[in-house]
Amino acid sequence: MKEIEQLYVDYNKDIHRFLLKISGYDFFVAEELTQETFYQAFKSLGKFQGRCHIKTWLCQIAKNSYYQHLKKNKKQHMAVKRASYENENKTNTNLESRVEDEELIQHVLELINDLDDRTRDVMLYRLYSELPYAQIALLLGISEGSAKVIFFRGKAFLQTKLREDHG
Repeated sequence: MKEIEQLYVDYNKDIHRFLLKISGYDFFVAEELTQETFYQAFKSLGKFQGRCHIKTWLCQIAKNSYYQHLKKNKKQHMAVKRASYENENKTNTNLESRVEDEELIQHVLELINDLDDRTRDVMLYRLYSELPYAQIALLLGISEGSAKVIFFRGKAFLQTKLREDHG
């Protein structure tokens, strides 16, 4: 029990920050999924083989929790966000730029989620968890050089797509 408590103390903020970023800065989703991540880690602690850094393992659990959450709540989540934006815009027109920023973040996340699995995972781990290429390579079973190439190709794709879509 002390092991999981220490994991929580050591990595809670990192995992929460990772989930905040991949959820488009949805605080409540990040908070809920942080708890779910550590619950799943507690259940699976005996299966951890130590082939990667513990933070990398926790990020993998967090990412999987996020994707499960998306599958369950995608339509409901988007409807709530839209209603929230509409209400905020009615009360304060200065929120337009904030909404545009959040829509851009959401668009980037959608683009990343549409990438092939390996590219998506490399992008998420590098951008949102700031894992080093060596840890990403270990986690995904690829070489460090491949992780770098995949990241830079994915980044170039995102830049091109964002220029096309947003000027």
